[in-house]
Amino acid sequence: MKTNRPLIALFATALLTVSLVACGAPEFREDSSASVDRHIKISDGRVGAIAVDRRVAWVDANGGIELEGQQLSLDGAQRLRSSDYHVQALALHQQAIQVARQGVKVASTAVSEVVSGLASGNPDQIGKKVDEEARLVEEHVQKMCGQLVRLKASQDALSEAVPAFSAYATIEASTAENCGSGDTSRKQG
Repeated sequence: MKTNRPLIALFATALLTVSLVACGAPEFREDSSASVDRHIKISDGRVGAIAVDRRVAWVDANGGIELEGQQLSLDGAQRLRSSDYHVQALALHQQAIQVARQGVKVASTAVSEVVSGLASGNPDQIGKKVDEEARLVEEHVQKMCGQLVRLKASQDALSEAVPAFSAYATIEASTAENCGSGDTSRKQG
């Protein structure tokens, strides 16, 4: 009997991915803690901007900023900037969750298609449905990258309005530009 080693490897990888996600990934809640790369973290509805030295500036939904345990005194314009930063960071977090969910769906489809294709003796059809699902992942990644660009712009505007926040503005232009495939001229949104 001839075995198809790449197909078996795909099946094993997909099965492992689905198993790990099913066992260890709790559903997102607004009050949960999460981290997006090394730049921001979300905890209890607040956004933490992470400095290079790992200090965290906390931004709340009302636009308040807390640095090293001290609440900054902000005027109305500064609060608008920090509130926008908060909104953009949460939106990026939601986009990242959508990418992860779609990735799990691709893994699940891959497992199903491998089992179905092998059982029916028609392994040539396995890749088609998985490719369709993978294209959806790419769409979600592009949306996430578009949101990262918006967060970068919001971070820069906040740094300009509140100079004390500058040390926590760690998302660089290259990070946003290289998101996904690195081609920022693609459809984003």
